[in-house]
Amino acid sequence: MSILIAGAGPVGLTAALRLGQLGHDVHVVTDLDSLSGESRASTFHPPTLEMLGVVSVVTPITAKS
Repeated sequence: MSILIAGAGPVGLTAALRLGQLGHDVHVVTDLDSLSGESRASTFHPPTLEMLGVVSVVTPITAKS
């Protein structure tokens, strides 16, 4: 199944990542010239961290330098 995701924000890219991990052919489209380096989120709630753990990105987010 081929899936088109409109929007390369946090939700669109997380959905694309998970769907790709599940074996789907995913295409992301956006009207932006480049991805934003800014985050509008001020906190990560436990359910969000749990969901991000499924796609294996929690460690990079929570790691301290």
